[in-house]
Amino acid sequence: MKEEEAFIELKGVDTNHAIEQLRQTLKKFIFKHSSNNDIRARIVAQSFPSNKSNPAMEKAKQEFRKYYHCDLRGMKSGQEDKL
Repeated sequence: MKEEEAFIELKGVDTNHAIEQLRQTLKKFIFKHSSNNDIRARIVAQSFPSNKSNPAMEKAKQEFRKYYHCDLRGMKSGQEDKL
């Protein structure tokens, strides 16, 4: 059976804090289960810098993929996500 998990952080503009909060959540033992094979993290913010001007977000996306097998994305408020 395929299990899915989605972790969502709502922020005004402090996306670096959201990245750290998601990182700490994903490190918790309770979320490390072999049946969780589709893990997604979303940061929903009112204002989001472009990817080119936000190297912390790009680095976090790579880190989340490598260590947590998690798809991290940033979204603006009201933007629809295709889950």
